[in-house]
Amino acid sequence: MNNEEYRDHRLMVRVGRMHYEQGLRQSQVAAKLEISQTKVSRLLKRAEREGIIRTVVIAPDGLHTDLEEAIEKKYGLEEVVVVDAEGTTRDVLPALASAGAEYVHRSFTVPTILGVSAWSETLAALSMNLRSEMGAKAQAVVQLVGGAGRADAHMASVQMLARFSNALDASPILIPTPGVASNEESQRVMTSDPVVASAIGYWDQVETALLGIGGLEASPTLQRSGNVGDDQGRSFQELGAIGDICLRHFDQDGTFIQSEYDRRVIGVSPKQLSDIPRRIGIAGGSEKHRAITGAALGGILTTLITDVETATELAKTSRQET
Repeated sequence: MNNEEYRDHRLMVRVGRMHYEQGLRQSQVAAKLEISQTKVSRLLKRAEREGIIRTVVIAPDGLHTDLEEAIEKKYGLEEVVVVDAEGTTRDVLPALASAGAEYVHRSFTVPTILGVSAWSETLAALSMNLRSEMGAKAQAVVQLVGGAGRADAHMASVQMLARFSNALDASPILIPTPGVASNEESQRVMTSDPVVASAIGYWDQVETALLGIGGLEASPTLQRSGNVGDDQGRSFQELGAIGDICLRHFDQDGTFIQSEYDRRVIGVSPKQLSDIPRRIGIAGGSEKHRAITGAALGGILTTLITDVETATELAKTSRQET
């Protein structure tokens, strides 16, 4: 190192310590050293390039940015949000609902046509955390699967849709049918009704979807709705299913399964779902690890909000283990 390099390096170290360690502004550093502020700025940038100054970002406890980035890279997801909670679905539900609402508040800045799962307990909890004063907007909020069912469950699906539309200043679009028809002919008749056909026409216009992810055991809300039978979990398992989104069941690789039940579903089709630009899955809990992994592997989602235990499983699970 010659004399000039020595002087430059010594000055870079001194400027760096005064600015970063002593907390002086660049103008204060310049005044103390009797050099221009422009030179201080150039010295700081050069020190960073040469590795004399190294900026390190340290995440506080409870944040899992490394894990989020690892999952994004592994599964090709646009964004992953990991909440600091673990346990069963019931254990992680409050944290997921809060994180999901925060995500909606910060990212729904341009009015969009939003699709929501009609029978998701996670989305129902999320909707209770939404606040209209946060400024998030949507043009319309449409159910992605028939929202009618037994009285108490039907009321819950309507109330969830109302909370979303009120908080986002959006038009609510209710699908006035059950999620699953009793037979294929009933499915055709109901979907050909002009009122129903007008509502489901929105499915091709949805730009963003908020999606719950179900395991083989239906959630209490879905069980109360009358849209699934007590013995259907076993039937789905025999077909190789590990979970569902909008009542469409998929296998461990995230491939949707065609079945007699599937032909009775009144809900967004797998093709329509894949055509939605933003598909945000919000789910967690130890009993849903396989279902969430399958959804990530199959490219069903573009964004995932989940708990730290599920995220850890996602990061270490290979395709052969699912």
